[in-house]
Amino acid sequence: MKKVMELIRGWWSDRRALMMRVLRSPWLHYSVLELLVMGPLLWPGYILALDMVFTPKIAAPIGMSNDWLWRELLHVINFVVPGELLEKRLIFLIATVAGVGMHRLIVKSDPKKNFTIGAYFAGFFYIVNPFTYERWLAGHYLLLAGYALMPWLIVSLRRWLAQPDWKQTGIVVAWYVAIGLVSLHVLALAGIMGVAWGVVELSRKGVKAGQHRQIVVAGLSGIVTWVIVNSYWLYGLIIGSSSTAQTIARFDARHLEAFTTAAHPVFGIIPNVLGLYGFWLERFNRFILPWSSSAVWLVMVLGLMTLVWYGARLAWRKQKTESLGYIVLTMIGLIMASGIHAPIWGKVVGLILEHVPLIRGFREPQKFAMLLVLAYAYFGAWAVQALVDTAAKWRSSFGQFVPIVLVLAPLIYVPTMIFGFVGQLSPVEYPASWKEAQQIIAHDDGDYRVLFLPWHQYMSYDFVPRVVANPAPQFFGDKIIAGNNAEFGDVIRDEASPQSDYIEQELLTHAGDGMLGERLKKLNIKYIFLARGYDWERYTWLDTEPSLKKIRDEVGLSVYRYKE
Repeated sequence: MKKVMELIRGWWSDRRALMMRVLRSPWLHYSVLELLVMGPLLWPGYILALDMVFTPKIAAPIGMSNDWLWRELLHVINFVVPGELLEKRLIFLIATVAGVGMHRLIVKSDPKKNFTIGAYFAGFFYIVNPFTYERWLAGHYLLLAGYALMPWLIVSLRRWLAQPDWKQTGIVVAWYVAIGLVSLHVLALAGIMGVAWGVVELSRKGVKAGQHRQIVVAGLSGIVTWVIVNSYWLYGLIIGSSSTAQTIARFDARHLEAFTTAAHPVFGIIPNVLGLYGFWLERFNRFILPWSSSAVWLVMVLGLMTLVWYGARLAWRKQKTESLGYIVLTMIGLIMASGIHAPIWGKVVGLILEHVPLIRGFREPQKFAMLLVLAYAYFGAWAVQALVDTAAKWRSSFGQFVPIVLVLAPLIYVPTMIFGFVGQLSPVEYPASWKEAQQIIAHDDGDYRVLFLPWHQYMSYDFVPRVVANPAPQFFGDKIIAGNNAEFGDVIRDEASPQSDYIEQELLTHAGDGMLGERLKKLNIKYIFLARGYDWERYTWLDTEPSLKKIRDEVGLSVYRYKE
């Protein structure tokens, strides 16, 4: 009996220890905090944003690109996990990985210092800030996936700079490979960050000549390893044959102008970027800005700047080398994210964006603000921890609430991010009419194409009140011909398409001239799907076209068949 009781006590002690580890885990804490932001998005339905469109079936990727392996993985997982559930898990996981990664970075930046509250502030700020707010609303989930991995890379990079052996080199290369799988833009920023920190480390006093050589050799070997691992998509990018290379080759002054950094209507570009704003969609009022009052907005930004400045002073006294690395990132991020219309350095930024190979793909330079977020989170952690330590000495009970207020301060800075972005993102279901039309294609296995109208790459639908990328190609499959006309400023189309030119210049422009049947036959189009959405009334001429027969007219979608 005694042995049985000892076994029970041992079992209970182990389970209790495990439970306490779970309760203390940052993964649990950030998951709970995430419910404040993403909770309403977990209800049934799909989260459709500007560039984030998930459908029940995720097709296998076509063409070799940096994210080919990632998209192939999603395609395989989709065999067992529905697209709706897969999307929600990705959203939740990306945000949680970002918070835990930044938390870990702060804790490991100085193991001797108690960064408990400062680390939680940094982690939560890395999740909740204007940059992530605007990017989630734009549906840039792959960019945010790379963003989430950046703190993890920094931890490994700092460890590698301190001990550049083969093991640490391999770990750093692995993080660069992972980032490259989801976002070329973040990969470029990670590369800039690695070079900047390497230069700072090599210029530090006390570094011996042997260490210089070791860092350089390990760095070059890591680059060679990374190139070999990624050669399956790098080759097409380098010789210009991949779709990514061809798209980048078409970037010109029109793109830089269309996607230029937005200025605050009162304070201009630089304060806007310093406040982590400036996403080009701000110019089109596509989402709610956190603060409509310019006075309150200025107070918020100045408060953030004060916190960062105070934290930078504290960090500089204790860790000059690391602080210098973040200061360099701040300067690069501010200058580049300000874009081509920034005062003083705007023209230089324009030349860099047009002519520097690794930077030329940044037609939207505000992505460089990601470097500012990293620096702000780091310096903010120092400031917050100092404020908490000071408040702990107060005899007043008010000091007990200071840590809570400071950790949740990001929600004060970006209040519109709480509870599903205050309703701006909400789950939706694809209409039953879309699913029925999908069955038409499934049961007609002939050789034909389907024209999807209205002819827009981005538009709103009756079941999606916001502008999103056209989901038809993913939803209905590769038989669909849909608009690839971006229609952003002077940028009409990101890729050359004779087929799209023909549809726009002949089929749609000359509608009603009695020649539609011949044009449909030329493109091998058998069906036309007309979705209810933006300007769909412009296509009512389909009802009177003698070469077409309407075979379905349901809520959300009408289906026409070409009569040969």
